[in-house]
Amino acid sequence: IQGPIQQLDMFKNGKLQMAFTTNEELWVLDRNGESVKPFPLKFPGGNLNPLALFDYEQNKNYRLIVTQGSRVFMYDTSGKEVKGFKFRETESPIVRAPQHFRIGNRDYLLFRLENGELKILNRAGDTRVRLNETFAFSDNDIFLFENTFTFTDRNGQLISIPPTGKINRR
Repeated sequence: IQGPIQQLDMFKNGKLQMAFTTNEELWVLDRNGESVKPFPLKFPGGNLNPLALFDYEQNKNYRLIVTQGSRVFMYDTSGKEVKGFKFRETESPIVRAPQHFRIGNRDYLLFRLENGELKILNRAGDTRVRLNETFAFSDNDIFLFENTFTFTDRNGQLISIPPTGKINRR
């Protein structure tokens, strides 16, 4: 199992399922450990990152995001790729599971790349914040602190990026 197991209520009935990736598959299991159809989904070549699970409006319309190298796949709970999501591939491999944040009524999807880039996208996959710098990401997650994306780099610097894209280092 790659990363933490995510819980979701696919059928909106109060009964939770467990979702996760292995090296080559995306799994969703019910509470009895049985596979929920149409899962598992197979990814030839393996090398999957941990699963990212987003529920933009907190209404149980989940998005399951799988990254494989530099490729990005976004599925709904019926195992179909989300058609409105345009971001399919990056220039460099994605190193961690993507993260979702909401500031006001705007969604921000963050992707950390092996080459040090931080992609900040909207929910359709378009660039929401352009950054001109690269980062030496630490193993820590990115957090939302006072409406800024906050993380540390390998040198111990605290980096804060507000939605305007102005990078602050301390």
